[in-house]
Amino acid sequence: MIGNKKSIEIKSILLIFLLYSFAFGLILFNKGLFFDDWVHFNQSFSTRLAFYKDLGIFLYLPAYIYSFIFKSIFFIRVTIFISYFLPSLFLYFILKRIKRIDDVSRLFIVIFFTLFPVTYTRIAVGNFLYVISYLFFFFGFWLLAIFIEKKS
Repeated sequence: MIGNKKSIEIKSILLIFLLYSFAFGLILFNKGLFFDDWVHFNQSFSTRLAFYKDLGIFLYLPAYIYSFIFKSIFFIRVTIFISYFLPSLFLYFILKRIKRIDDVSRLFIVIFFTLFPVTYTRIAVGNFLYVISYLFFFFGFWLLAIFIEKKS
């Protein structure tokens, strides 16, 4: 019974990933830059630093992050692709802890969450920091669910 349950879980996660890849996988092959991306593309570190300093961003963190990641647009696309998929897995495991939600309902909730995007601008590199924040939020939510379950 436990082996069968594990098999269903693996198949569910694989189905979620395949549907997500089918819906958003072409983003990985797009080499284009969009409206907000030109602020970061082909700019020196000092220009980025001055830009975020003028905006009053804490520790000018985006200047450092964009200087590191803008070596390859493909790397950014892969990171964004993964960062939008992982919250779906975190939601899957959070919902798994709720006993009143059966396997089929959990699968449909997560598929709906995965395929109906929070934002359609996931292709824009300028949204990279938002995407990372989105990922960390659901990671923290999952850790909180684990903590609450162990505490009770």
